[in-house]
Amino acid sequence: MEEGLVIVQTVTPNVVYTANETVTVDIEVTNTTNNVLNNVTVTSSYANLGTLQGQVLVNGTPSETDIADGIEIATLGPGETATISYEVLVTNITQRPVSITTTASDAAATTSAAETDVVYVSPYTRYTSVSASICTEDIGCVEEVFVEREPVRYVNTCDTTVITAGFYIGIKYENCKGKNKTARRHEMATFTVPTNMFNPDTLEVNVNRICTACRDFAQCITVYLSADFPPSDAAPM
Repeated sequence: MEEGLVIVQTVTPNVVYTANETVTVDIEVTNTTNNVLNNVTVTSSYANLGTLQGQVLVNGTPSETDIADGIEIATLGPGETATISYEVLVTNITQRPVSITTTASDAAATTSAAETDVVYVSPYTRYTSVSASICTEDIGCVEEVFVEREPVRYVNTCDTTVITAGFYIGIKYENCKGKNKTARRHEMATFTVPTNMFNPDTLEVNVNRICTACRDFAQCITVYLSADFPPSDAAPM
C-alpha cells in the first residue's frame, strides 16, 4: 500500500425512492505513513442530495462543524484511523445519480486522498401490492388459501421498464354438501422502474400473502399480495 491518507467511505442506502429518506455516510480516514499528520481536514459534498440531518459525528463525538465546510482532525498518528459519520435528508427526488465525494489532506499538504460514491435517486415506487376477495358459492370449510404466480413480463422503453406480474389467488374448501371445491381469481401487479436501474438477471419478485378473514367457515376471504422489485445494483448505463 502506498503511504499517505486512505479514505474508506460507505453510503447507505445507495438507492433512494422518496423525499425525506435519510442517507448515512460513514467515513474512515487512515494515516498509513510513519509520521504524525497535523490538522487533517476532511470535506464531504452532499448538497446535491439534500440537507445535513443532525450533527456530524467525529470519532463518535458530535461536531458543530458542517462537513461540507471541512472537519479538522488535530493529529492523526501513524496507523491511526479517524471515523466520521453524518446523515443527509433527501430533498430533491428528481431522477439522477448523485456523487458524494470526500477528500482529506493535512495542513502541510504532504498527502491527500479522495473517495467518491454514487447514490441513485429514483422517483419510482419500489413496492407494489394488490388485494382481492375470493368468495365461495356456498358456505364451506376452508382448507387452503393459495397463490399461484405467473412468469414476470417486462417491456423496456428509453427511460423506464414496465414490469407486469400476474397472480392467481384462491381458496380450496369443502362446501356444505361435502364436496371439494376451488375458487380462483386473477390479479395483475404492474410496476415501473428506471430502465438504467433494471437488470432482468437480478430481478426478484417476492410475494407475501395474508388472509384477514380465515375461519373454519367462510363465504369470503380477502387475500393481500405485496410484490417487491429490487433495483439492479449495477451502475446506470
